[in-house]
Amino acid sequence: MSSMKFKDFMNNNYEIELPQGRNAQFRVSATAIIEHDDSILLIKDGRSNQGFEFPGGGIELGQSPQEALLREIKEETGYQINEEMRVVFVSNENYYHAQRDEYYCGISLFFICSLKSTIQGEQELDSEDEIEEVVWVKKNELEESMIADFHKEAFREYMKNNIR
Repeated sequence: MSSMKFKDFMNNNYEIELPQGRNAQFRVSATAIIEHDDSILLIKDGRSNQGFEFPGGGIELGQSPQEALLREIKEETGYQINEEMRVVFVSNENYYHAQRDEYYCGISLFFICSLKSTIQGEQELDSEDEIEEVVWVKKNELEESMIADFHKEAFREYMKNNIR
């Protein structure tokens, strides 16, 4: 059996192998593409200091992807989204998260979502440095601001399908 290759989540320019004696975790996550006034909502992870990504996160045991996304968006951004959403892109990536020193075999579901309200509430973060910034970025400037290749792929698919 050949060794598993993992992309570094914060630096897409190289791949690394799973070290001998280490295991990878299977992780399913839900991610939101939220558009408002020709802009898309992005977050900057305060633990990486690398750039922006779509908000979202891991689906906890017993949660549906939609329930996880409703929770994650409120926690990370302070916004509430509508329960109606649809999948626009699915990514299957092996990646290494250096800040956590963890290897993941991940499936990411990217959903098109809409805001329930344009009023931003309080974030509910696990740690103070979890999210450094929450920003609205114009669609034509978005791709150059993003860090992860699979987030860029999801955005291209979103634009290709001319959704909204």
